[in-house]
Amino acid sequence: MRILSLTLAIALAGAAGALPTNPAALARGLDAVKADAIRSDLTFLASDELQGRDTPSAGLRIAARYLVARVSRLGFTPAGENDGFYDFYELDRVGLNLESTGARFVDGAKFVFGDDYFFDSDGFRDLEREGELVFVGRASADDLRGIELDGRFALAWDDPEASETQRAERLGQAGALGAVFVQTPEVGYKRVDRIARYSKRRA
Repeated sequence: MRILSLTLAIALAGAAGALPTNPAALARGLDAVKADAIRSDLTFLASDELQGRDTPSAGLRIAARYLVARVSRLGFTPAGENDGFYDFYELDRVGLNLESTGARFVDGAKFVFGDDYFFDSDGFRDLEREGELVFVGRASADDLRGIELDGRFALAWDDPEASETQRAERLGQAGALGAVFVQTPEVGYKRVDRIARYSKRRA
């Protein structure tokens, strides 16, 4: 998969590498950057319509074309492939087979990936695991004391103050087959919904 990147060559007056060393000149330069002057650009680039500018995505391509139009008008010199503003590079990407991906409980309840649950979509592996589910609070070291997790899944409340990666590593060291983090209102369901939709889009 070929991915584009934006490459610019900025011509500096004077000798190469000559940057402002005069504090007064630097202050004047920084003072020239006004919020009102860049607000419209940042508002567009951060808009929902660009869908986070994921790599790769239509939103990323739109953002790149927008930036090229802006810097062209400012007189920037392109330094990319074929004397253009773009460079392309190869990107390997893996994804989920959604038809073969699912979660279910012994009572027959089934869950749909991206709607009822999600997980980090990087580093996919072909796995099929089965085991009991054990509640472990917020998966702190104190919560795990005395709990047998070998061959079981850990069910934990999400904790906005703790690192999910560190908690997952802690559970793995305790022998858990996997970790299921349940989101709570204090984390924010809107944020969780955005992450779920993002995971499904990358599948």
